[in-house]
Amino acid sequence: MIDERKQKRSDISDDRLFYFGMYHLSLAKDMRLNIPRRFVENGLQDCAIIVPDGNHLRIYEKTSFEDLLHGISKPVSNADHAVFRFVISNAVECKIDPRFRIKIPRELAEKSNIKPGNPVVLVGVKNCAELYDAETWKSFNANS
Repeated sequence: MIDERKQKRSDISDDRLFYFGMYHLSLAKDMRLNIPRRFVENGLQDCAIIVPDGNHLRIYEKTSFEDLLHGISKPVSNADHAVFRFVISNAVECKIDPRFRIKIPRELAEKSNIKPGNPVVLVGVKNCAELYDAETWKSFNANS
């Protein structure tokens, strides 16, 4: 069933990729995270690009990440260049296994206070997903 959807996915333009919803999950001790079926059906199937963003991680489908890079590929200021350098130098391509799990790189998780075996929250945010430590997410929402 997923293979059929994967084939259909290739016919969908990337501007229609849309991840939404909030999922309370656990990050396994080996740093593997189960990807929600809805995200798999929307294209997050073979590999993902993970980038730290302050207190969380952003997870992009490869073409969405490429679109992001094209949008910031012509920095006009030193600040723009610093953002571009940060995104490129910290991005990690991660394969998604046949059971639709992704192994979160330990060094990226540590930058975002995400620990193996702890509860996490995965949030769909249009063209990417954001991964938070559950306590960070709770605090973030309390201050919003």
